[in-house]
Amino acid sequence: MKNMQQTAFYLTLLALLLTLAACALTLFAKGVYHDNGFVQTASKANDWVMLSLVPAFAIFSFFRISIKAQLIWAGMLSYLRYHYAFYLFGAAFNILFPVFLCIVSVSCFALVFLTLSLPLQQLKVEGFVPKFIAGYLCIIGLMLLAVEGPPIVDYIVSGSLPQMLADTGHPTAVVYTLDLIYVVPVSFLATIWLWQNKSVGIF
Repeated sequence: MKNMQQTAFYLTLLALLLTLAACALTLFAKGVYHDNGFVQTASKANDWVMLSLVPAFAIFSFFRISIKAQLIWAGMLSYLRYHYAFYLFGAAFNILFPVFLCIVSVSCFALVFLTLSLPLQQLKVEGFVPKFIAGYLCIIGLMLLAVEGPPIVDYIVSGSLPQMLADTGHPTAVVYTLDLIYVVPVSFLATIWLWQNKSVGIF
């Protein structure tokens, strides 16, 4: 268990160094992104957010003194994987493609090793807090469905292209794809498990 968590730590450290390098280039070097103005503005805003989160990543991965800290660490790895998956599938091909690929891959492996090291069977999911988290996750899933579902249905019915595709110039809705195959199903599944007081729902 300890060796697995140590491996997760080193992989996380590598992912953070790659993230810092990527953010430094995208924010302070010119000509990295080749997307249209709308996408570049959104990407750079996201890069500032990611850069601001790096210290939190470091804190929870370096000082993993409790199971709660380790769970937050795992959650941040999941976010890192989700965040840079968009750059892999949604950004115009650029010199940082290998870096984005490494960040997603390394964070996935870090998450696997970290998961295997966590004593999930010792976690208690009784009381108000798990139910509150379940409700929050359910709301997130429903909100994403409410926002992203209608444009998809509208296109099927009327052929009207979703505004996001018109703004980004992408051939497909990358954000919809990642949310609807990753965020929404996982949120609903975690909601069910937490409501049933199953410890795996926390993760």
